[in-house]
Amino acid sequence: LAYVLCATYAVIFAKLSASTIKEKIGETTDGFITARKSQSMWRIAWSFFAGSVGAWAVVSPASYASFAGIIGCVFYALAAGIPVMIIAFFGHSVSDRYPNC
Repeated sequence: LAYVLCATYAVIFAKLSASTIKEKIGETTDGFITARKSQSMWRIAWSFFAGSVGAWAVVSPASYASFAGIIGCVFYALAAGIPVMIIAFFGHSVSDRYPNC
């Protein structure tokens, strides 16, 4: 039963992916790679946040708290949140100053 479900999921996913790719045929390579001016500031900021924190954030604070205590957890949270704040405050001015980057 598990193999049948996996195979069904794979076929459905492949068909949906193929239809999505067919819709985006006219998209240029530069637009696909950079997504210039197509996303909001907050979406990009959250993308940077997710990339900087990573999947290890699920287990890292608990293991860090075991030897650093509550002060260590507070500073860990600040260090994880600072990239979002920086992008939120300075991202728009950087994109205005360098529009082609």
